[in-house]
Amino acid sequence: MRVKKRFSMVAALASVLLAAAVQAQVAPPLINYQGHLLDQNGFPFSGPVSMVFSIFDAATGDTALYTETQTITAVNGLFSAVIGSVTPIPQTLFDTAPPAGFLEIAVNGNRVGRRKRFGTVAYAFNSGNANITSVNAGAGLEASAGTGEVTLSIADDGVTSNKILDGTITADDLAANSVGSDEVAANAVGSLKISAGAVGSSEIAAGAVGTNELVDNLVFTSDFADGAVGSGDLANFVDLGVAGVESGELQVLSSEVISFVPVVTLSTFSSGAGRISTSNDNGRAVIGVGIDEEWNPDSGALFASGPNQNDSVTLTSLTGYPNRGWIYVSDNGTLQANLFVDEDDKGIVGADTKNFRMAHPHRADQEIWYAGIEGPEAAAYVRGTARLTNGRSTVIFPDHFQIVAAREGMTVLLTPLDASSKGLTVTAKSATGIEVAELRQGTGTYDFDWEVKSVRKGHENYRVLRSKFETMAAPRAGEIKAK
Repeated sequence: MRVKKRFSMVAALASVLLAAAVQAQVAPPLINYQGHLLDQNGFPFSGPVSMVFSIFDAATGDTALYTETQTITAVNGLFSAVIGSVTPIPQTLFDTAPPAGFLEIAVNGNRVGRRKRFGTVAYAFNSGNANITSVNAGAGLEASAGTGEVTLSIADDGVTSNKILDGTITADDLAANSVGSDEVAANAVGSLKISAGAVGSSEIAAGAVGTNELVDNLVFTSDFADGAVGSGDLANFVDLGVAGVESGELQVLSSEVISFVPVVTLSTFSSGAGRISTSNDNGRAVIGVGIDEEWNPDSGALFASGPNQNDSVTLTSLTGYPNRGWIYVSDNGTLQANLFVDEDDKGIVGADTKNFRMAHPHRADQEIWYAGIEGPEAAAYVRGTARLTNGRSTVIFPDHFQIVAAREGMTVLLTPLDASSKGLTVTAKSATGIEVAELRQGTGTYDFDWEVKSVRKGHENYRVLRSKFETMAAPRAGEIKAK
C-alpha cells in the first residue's frame, strides 16, 4: 500500500504549541499534531498504523535529536497525535544551535514527504527578547548573582514576626529541637498562641524551657497534650523556693475555677523529704517519702481520701518497722480492714470477716459469699472417708497436710457409717496418719468418716491478744507513737 499524507491543518497547530515550548519553556513539553491519511488510491484510510515522529536541526541529513513511536488509529483519514506523550521531549531540545526545528514522519516504516519546519506565531517573536538583565533581592532575600542564572534564598534573620500570618505555623512546620529559649522573646508565647496538642516532647529541646521562659500563672494543664512533656523535656531542676531557702512548693492550678484551687502540688522540706499531692472537690491523693514532721520520716506513703478528707486507703509501713508494708482500708476514717507483715515476719490480714465469693450458677444478678470459720489459732484441717476391716483401719494423711500440720495439739473426729458399730477410737496418731479401732474389741467391717485438725507449723505461738499500736501504720504528726 502506498501511503500519502497531507499537512494542510498541521502546520498552524504545531507552530502555536511549539512556539510556547521553544521560547518560554514553561508550557507542557507536548506538540499536538493532526493530519489526513490517504491510501495508495487517494481514498481516506481507516485503521491503526505505526507512526514515528523525529525532530532534526536541519532539513536533510544529520541524526535525529528526538524520536518517538506511537500507534495511531485513523478514522476516515483523520488522525491526531500528541508528540511527547510516549517519549518525553527534553526541555533543552530547542536550545541547540542551530535550533531543532524540523519534523519528519514515517508511517509503517515509510517516510512520508519531506521534513516540515516548525514556525512561530506573531506574538511569540517578542519572547526571544525577554532577557533578564539584573536581579535585585528584596528585604529578607538573598540573590546568588545580579545577572544570568540567579538563585533566590531567604536571608539569615529574613523571616520576622510580621512576615508570618498568625496561626499559620503548626507542630508539623517545626523541626525537632529547632526552637530553643534564644529564639523566643520573653513572655512572647502565651497559652492562646499554642493550639491544643501542637507541642510534643520532640518539639522542645532538652533544657530549653526554664523558669525564666514561663510567665507566672500562664501555663495550665489544658495547654499540654497528654504525655507531651517527659523528664527529658525539662531543665535539670525546678527551683521550688527562693534564694537561701531549702524548701518550697510548686502548684499546678486548675483554670476551670475562679479561685485557682491547686490540683497538683509538689513540695520539698528542709529535711530532704518530698511529696506529691493531687486533689479536687471530690477528694485527695498524696504520695510522699520522708514527709518531714507530718508522716513517717523513714519510709514512703500513699494516702487517698474522699470528700470528707478522711483517709479511705493508706499504703505505708508498720509502726517501728519501715521495711514492712502496711495497707489500711477505712470507712469514714475508721479502720475496717488491713494487711501487714507483723514483727514476727508473718503476713496478717485483718477484717470483720474473711470470705470467698463465686458467681451464682443459676442467677446472673447474684453472687455466693461464704465467710471463713474463725478461732484463736492458725489452724489447718483435713478430712475423708476410710474403710474399717475386721475392726481395724489405718488412715495416712496427704503429703501436703503432713507438711503444714504440727503433731502437738492434733485432734481427730470419727463417725461410723454403720448402725451396728460398737463405736470407734483412735489408738495412735502421728504427723503422717492415725490408727483406728472398733470399741469393745469389735470386728466390724464398714466405712467411717474422719476429720483431723491441727495447728500450722510455724504458728504454734499465735498471739490472740495484741497491742493496738503494733498493728498500726506509721503515725502522722500528732498521733500516738508506738510504745
